Amino acid sequence: MALEETQYKMLDELIHWCTRCKLDLNHRVIRVDNGVPKRVLCLTCQSDRVYRPKSLSTRKAAFGKAAALKLAKEDALREKLQSSQRTPKAYSMEGVYKVDDVIDHAIFGRGLATEFISPDKMQIFFDDGMRLLKCGRVER
Repeated sequence: MALEETQYKMLDELIHWCTRCKLDLNHRVIRVDNGVPKRVLCLTCQSDRVYRPKSLSTRKAAFGKAAALKLAKEDALREKLQSSQRTPKAYSMEGVYKVDDVIDHAIFGRGLATEFISPDKMQIFFDDGMRLLKCGRVER
């Protein structure tokens, strides 16, 4: 039993991987050759690209390991943040912090300082993910 291939025409919409947005989003077909899309336009960021018919399951398998590692790292950081006995420091752009300090941010809530990128920037893990924030200086 052969699968029927969809015949596309100009201005049809389909789900495609947007290389700029890094998501599967709605795209509009802007160039067709014999019913096969050649170029598509992202309806979110308005960028156009070559249509590459790659199955969603293939992409998910490629990103599955990386996503699993990221989730495991976030779970470990979340557990470390919840079990921390340190008193939270109020976040200030001029504040002095060190790795594993618990930070209390007015908007993002409680976070854990995980890494210093430069003398005045640090990565902080919050419940909704990592954020890069400015700090006064680094205590090593």
